[in-house]
Amino acid sequence: MLGWTIQLLTTISDTATDIQSVTYNITNETSAQAQLSCSVGDVCVGTEVLHMSASSNAHAELNNESAYGKKLCCSITEGTLSVDVKDTGGLIALSANANAHAQMNNESSYGYRVDLIASSGPLTCAYANSCAAYDTCLLSISNSTDAHIGDCVTDPYATKLCCSGSNAKKVYASGQLNLSSGWDSKWNTGIGNIGDGNYNFSVSATDIMSHYNSTYVQFTVDNTKPSVNVIYPDKISVNTTFNLNLYSSNSHLNYTKYNVTDSSNVLKQQNSTTLVSALTHTYSDEISMNNYNDGNYTITLYAQDKAGNNRTVQSWFMVDKSGAFADITSPINNSWQSGLTTVTYSTSIFNVKECKWRWRDEAGTWSSYALVTCGSGLTFSFNTTQCNDDSVADCEMELYVEKNSGSIQRRKLR
Repeated sequence: MLGWTIQLLTTISDTATDIQSVTYNITNETSAQAQLSCSVGDVCVGTEVLHMSASSNAHAELNNESAYGKKLCCSITEGTLSVDVKDTGGLIALSANANAHAQMNNESSYGYRVDLIASSGPLTCAYANSCAAYDTCLLSISNSTDAHIGDCVTDPYATKLCCSGSNAKKVYASGQLNLSSGWDSKWNTGIGNIGDGNYNFSVSATDIMSHYNSTYVQFTVDNTKPSVNVIYPDKISVNTTFNLNLYSSNSHLNYTKYNVTDSSNVLKQQNSTTLVSALTHTYSDEISMNNYNDGNYTITLYAQDKAGNNRTVQSWFMVDKSGAFADITSPINNSWQSGLTTVTYSTSIFNVKECKWRWRDEAGTWSSYALVTCGSGLTFSFNTTQCNDDSVADCEMELYVEKNSGSIQRRKLR
């Protein structure tokens, strides 16, 4: 599925025209551990569970009261949290809605029972001396009943209320679908900016007779473009037949193609491949120099995945089948020279990587190369006094020319 905003279309039908409610939710396909975090403070970060008169040795009040400034607040990494006050169950019970003592949930004499509910699934909670095995500590309590409470840090009681989130699917969107369009209708539910992955879209309906039905579909969000790389040739010169190395990858690649065009945009070579759903694809087709003249060529590589995401990349290469050229026209080989000597030379001009020269005395060690300008009828100077002054032609120099295509020529003079 391509695009950052997903529009999911739902059709609900009931022949008795007595649908009462339709709800939906969108979750990821795989489960994730929901991490719970709680703290007591003056400012609430997350969901207010209850209020305390102080950080320790405190009375309590419900979260809709306003007399106490210390707030027990919790947040969770997956889904949302809500607080419910009921007659039975819950995490902790209060003797009244405000200025209350507290009791653990295994006692039954207090009627204001506060429960914390996670949309991602049931919380795992217990009263214990340590919360090391749990995500977080909500509060500490002095006794099982008729108790004061406090936070878990300032001056905590020995017994703590500890909780952890459940291993559940993350809920990205949920709610009621609009019934205003009639009984056999379609509703759009838009969600934006969810990450790539597999998701479930669930819809349930209840009629006025409490009949219930539900269904779901699975869909994939994919906004990741394929990776495409021209590995070889990539901005180089060539002079011999070679094989391409064009690489594409994606979680579900389904089509790739390439073409080679010359400087006039004339197609020289192409290939394409349709895939069912691949992770990678490589072209290794041969590029034969028999079909290519000297000049510049462009490679275009394209890849597309099942969701329609695509990417194109280009590179170039130069064909240069002409060999490197190097020549020294003066002085004449094996001639006598004395002192500062002018050397006249010519080299290749097109697509040349470098031109350079070096010298040595008789069979001695070559000097380091010195760069010279590439071209025709050029000169550089060499002082022959660096060689032994005798009757033997003992000074040797070498002119070296290398083209970008890899062709090399050396010309020597004694």
